[in-house]
Amino acid sequence: MRKLERLKYYTYLVNPFIQKKYRICRSFARDAHEYYDFLEGSQWWTADKLKEYQDEKLRKLINHAYMNVPYYRKIFSQYGIKPEDIRVSEDLVRLPILTKDIIRRNFPDGIVTGNDADKKDGVWTTGGSTGEPLKLYPDMRANNLVWASFFRFYRWHGYEWGDRVAIFFRPFSITDKRPLLHRYLDRLQKGLVPNVKYYDGSRLKDGDLAFVVEDLIKSNMRILRGYPSTLARLAEYCRDNGVSLRPKFVATTGEILYARQRDLLRKVFLCNVYDHYGCAEIMGVAFECGSGSGLHLTSEHCVVEVVDKDGNILPPDDKGLLLITDLDNYRMPFIRYMAGDEGSIKKEPCGCGRNLPLLDNVIGRECDMIKGLNGRIAHGLFFVTLMQDAQWFERFAVKDFEVVQSERDHIGITIVSEGEPGDDDKNKLITLCQEHFGRMRISLKFCEEILRTPSGKRRYTRSEIG
Repeated sequence: MRKLERLKYYTYLVNPFIQKKYRICRSFARDAHEYYDFLEGSQWWTADKLKEYQDEKLRKLINHAYMNVPYYRKIFSQYGIKPEDIRVSEDLVRLPILTKDIIRRNFPDGIVTGNDADKKDGVWTTGGSTGEPLKLYPDMRANNLVWASFFRFYRWHGYEWGDRVAIFFRPFSITDKRPLLHRYLDRLQKGLVPNVKYYDGSRLKDGDLAFVVEDLIKSNMRILRGYPSTLARLAEYCRDNGVSLRPKFVATTGEILYARQRDLLRKVFLCNVYDHYGCAEIMGVAFECGSGSGLHLTSEHCVVEVVDKDGNILPPDDKGLLLITDLDNYRMPFIRYMAGDEGSIKKEPCGCGRNLPLLDNVIGRECDMIKGLNGRIAHGLFFVTLMQDAQWFERFAVKDFEVVQSERDHIGITIVSEGEPGDDDKNKLITLCQEHFGRMRISLKFCEEILRTPSGKRRYTRSEIG
């Protein structure tokens, strides 16, 4: 990174006033831009060099977890293996899968490094989009690399240092028992980091949208980032009210980005839309480049495995459950963590020239599988296609929907639309559902708004039958 660019990057991260008051902010900016310099070069490494670097980091993490985290020490003993038995990522299969339930049972004393389990400050709580929230301890070193990976992603798509970024998420809930001054400085730092502004995407109604859009235009926001459903709602408001909002690009995450949503965002904002993948526990996992071939895994930061329901490793291009190992979180190691998402890793490299593997076909946690009486299953994309085939989006201006399977033989579909279909159209949609799922009871309900999860996400399909 050139000296001038580094200065812009550093200023972007941390306001100088806060740097003088809070030393950790200076450290954060310095470490993050050093990681960024590294990532700019490593993305062009050969596949073999990336794998060698990844395996080296994995060995260090495994040794640390064994020496300092009670849960992993117990697991190694239980399975009769030693740290030196895990030399490369392919050896991870010898370790069990880490689930949310295991983390909850062992938190904090068993799953957190050494004396960190005794520290009550800075506990993060995830949004709990699929149930009970998860508590975790963040690792600042890992967070720095995550920030750097985001800047690399932004730079792929034309970001310049100083461009303003609008982020539509519901903030983390932080259980913080530090002294009042420390908490105040944290809040102050977040508010004064220049060029980034957070909006609570879980509370955007028409009145809020009018204010938000006015603020986005006034602030000259160049990048919009958030959940696809939230940004689609913003785009619909701009379209319906003749508002011209022209970001450089839109970045989506946290939910499935449906083709219809991507098209809407492109048409309204007149820019490209790029998806990225991660979870609250392990962020910055994969990012989409301009080729549209998939999402590049951040191999310098994590290992991603794809397994079947029995935990067997699947070959490239086969879709299965994603297991993620965070190579940088030493405070609370996540090794073979099952976030609940599905996807595949492509066999062929990307045409962009980067040798970072490609993640594809990601189906997120917000989409539970709906199971028919005939054994067939489906997720949110099936119901999008169903309504597209029936032309409901065009004819009745469908804005949102939610599908809930409350009983084995019952599916309830709640729809937000400008117009309500007649009986013939309703019966046709019900028939299409029954042709796929069998003779199930299908009920349709129309309303003005569908409530989001506590995290602000939209769960398009939800199963209550286990």
